[in-house]
Amino acid sequence: MLRATTADEMLENGQYYMRTKSQAAWEAAARFAALAQETDEPLEREHYTRLRDAWITLAKRCEPFILPDVTDSKE
Repeated sequence: MLRATTADEMLENGQYYMRTKSQAAWEAAARFAALAQETDEPLEREHYTRLRDAWITLAKRCEPFILPDVTDSKE
């Protein structure tokens, strides 16, 4: 069902690449969303939905944000 994942994933050519924390969290959220849709048990669905929401929250917190450079004013 679910597998433990690390930040390192092997590509088909045998090389590794590092996923970002945000990317890993979005992938976990997608897995739990799929599990929530697959189950017929209401309590299990609620459990997976809460886990999905927690992973979405983490993913949003880990996303890089761009701040405007206030030193580049036109004045």
